[in-house]
Amino acid sequence: MNLINLFKSGKLTKIAHEATKRARKEAKEANASIYYKLGKDWIREDAQGKRFIVKRNQNGEKTEISYL
Repeated sequence: MNLINLFKSGKLTKIAHEATKRARKEAKEANASIYYKLGKDWIREDAQGKRFIVKRNQNGEKTEISYL
């Protein structure tokens, strides 16, 4: 199967969902954060499940704008 067929069949979404679930579980065990893209924004999710929008300021430094 090529990538287009995986996308059309919905299997690509299932694969991505399972990977995100696995990453969340491993991050929680390690008391770490995961980053993922949601639309145009980057989201940081900490080990407790709190989500923050991460933006870059004019100096290029990451800043957390708000809690979701």
